Amino acid sequence: VRMRFSRDDGLTSHDNTSLVHMNDATILENMAARHQHDHIYTYTASVLLAVNPYKDIHGLYGNEQCARYRGRHIGALPPHPYAIADTAYRTLVRERRNQGLLISGESGAGKTETAKIVMQYLSYASGATSDLAARIQARALQAQPILESF
Repeated sequence: VRMRFSRDDGLTSHDNTSLVHMNDATILENMAARHQHDHIYTYTASVLLAVNPYKDIHGLYGNEQCARYRGRHIGALPPHPYAIADTAYRTLVRERRNQGLLISGESGAGKTETAKIVMQYLSYASGATSDLAARIQARALQAQPILESF
């Protein structure tokens, strides 16, 4: 099944695979144009690419956004870590099999922030208390230096 993605504003695309010509130059051009409009997330099929905005983007995160992405398929809403986290969570619950998310990038790319965003969504989706979610997040962040050494 091939997912169809629409263009955001006629100039950029939510998904690089919908570009007429998909090569390094057009992917970078699409992502740069999206970044200029504070659309920092872009799909390439089911892979989420992120560009660190080095600023807060109002309204991009929080319980209201979590609610929008809960139970929605990738591509139904604009690209977001919540969509990826929701897919992993729903698959975990449905198939009762462990899931993993790979967050990679260069130093300063926003890996730690993205991990926090994913954990925020998972605690929302699972209904975890804020205290439990904070403890799990703290433990995961304490392991970050070890994970980054690989």
